[in-house]
Amino acid sequence: MIADHLTRIQHLGIPTDKMHQTIEFYQKLGFELIYTESDQSGKLEVAFFKLNNLIIESYLVNFIANQTGPIDHFAVNVTQINSLFKKMKNENYEIIETTIQQRSFLGKKMAFFTAFGPNGEKIEFNQIR
Repeated sequence: MIADHLTRIQHLGIPTDKMHQTIEFYQKLGFELIYTESDQSGKLEVAFFKLNNLIIESYLVNFIANQTGPIDHFAVNVTQINSLFKKMKNENYEIIETTIQQRSFLGKKMAFFTAFGPNGEKIEFNQIR
């Protein structure tokens, strides 16, 4: 069962075209800036914030629709990501990536993939090692 692999919400993803204002806003609310990532030119592209058990990922995009509800995705922590990926592919979930993606996060390795829900929402499945 897929639920056997899920442990908890990992983070919410919020796109922004105003990264510095976003950082300032969430820090004023009491969130701690726990991780940032820049592109090769030094332009800040991703920022993660934490307040208690809530983690927010904000990432730079070229435009925002300026509509209510700009949350792009939510992420859940998972176990055995390889097994989960295969299971969801076999059960015909609409998975965005063709393979499990890798990146570093707070000095650890993170493996993830993203699937669409029935309303077009994106759910990111994360295993941090």
